[in-house]
Amino acid sequence: MQITFKKHNLPGKLIAVCGTDGTGKTTQIDLMQQYLSSKGLPVLLTKQPTQESRELPLFERYIFHPEERSKIDYRALMCLLMGDRLQHIHEIILPALEAGKIVITDRYIFTMIATMRARGYRDEGWVFDLCRHIVEPDITFLFDAPYELVEKRIRVRKEWKDAYVEREHLTKYQNEFRGLLNEADIKRIDTSKQDPQVAFGQIQLVINQKLDLVKTGGIK
Repeated sequence: MQITFKKHNLPGKLIAVCGTDGTGKTTQIDLMQQYLSSKGLPVLLTKQPTQESRELPLFERYIFHPEERSKIDYRALMCLLMGDRLQHIHEIILPALEAGKIVITDRYIFTMIATMRARGYRDEGWVFDLCRHIVEPDITFLFDAPYELVEKRIRVRKEWKDAYVEREHLTKYQNEFRGLLNEADIKRIDTSKQDPQVAFGQIQLVINQKLDLVKTGGIK
């Protein structure tokens, strides 16, 4: 199914960062913020789904208690998360873009599409219908690394929820993200190197080109 977004002509720019856990999203988002701020640009960091939706009992039951999944209608969870995304765009992202800010979102609708496909839900036309109400990012990055490295990075995290891994799902999830490269304008960034500056060098080139940064630090 084709992904059709809502275009925006607002003064700000939207950068969507996608990828599974363990691909270095947090590190690279911090580097992006530092770089753009050094250019004198106002930056807003945000995430989808919001923390409020992540703490919903239905979300936690489905993600962290696999034995409960037979009792849960996955589409019900998808509806909750889609509503959260639409409200987040309306309340947080659009006002920031109108104010001329560079919005960097940790995860976006691509995450939902990759996840639902990895869970076995591939024929969900209603999700793509609602994409028409979702603002199209000016830049979308997919951070990617080999499975073994991603799992290793996840398992060393301190909080058990952050360190939770479903091996079979994670491999499917990675593959579905990679499949999206053929369906949307997404820039894949290899984040497998130990030095995060290696990946950020690729990111910086894309940002400079796509946002047309000038030497004075502004956007043309």
